[in-house]
Amino acid sequence: MKINGTEFGSITIDGKKYGYDVIIYPQKIEKRMKEISKNKYGSGHKLCKEEMKEYLKNLDNIDTVVVGNGQNGVLQLLDETEKMLEDKGVEVINRKTPEAINDFNQKIQTQNKVIGIFHVTC
Repeated sequence: MKINGTEFGSITIDGKKYGYDVIIYPQKIEKRMKEISKNKYGSGHKLCKEEMKEYLKNLDNIDTVVVGNGQNGVLQLLDETEKMLEDKGVEVINRKTPEAINDFNQKIQTQNKVIGIFHVTC
């Protein structure tokens, strides 16, 4: 899968435009389950470890998680979430979405076990 680009409110992957936050798995794309973090912290602008655990529960040995934290960097990857990933030996890349898509596209060329979480607005 290749991310073609992003603009405020959308991301285009393999030529298809998505108007919501997405998680990109090695073989599929799904809508981000931000309600998990929203229910816990009152905001979908946080990425908590419970939400991350949902994404990882059916995956083995993920090498890298790329987080596109929004066009302006508003999505906060919580320290507890980042620590959980690092404790599992997972590389974490956390940057503004326009920059993170480049990281994601580079990583998928050399690694099969990469997931991407992309916030498409602020």
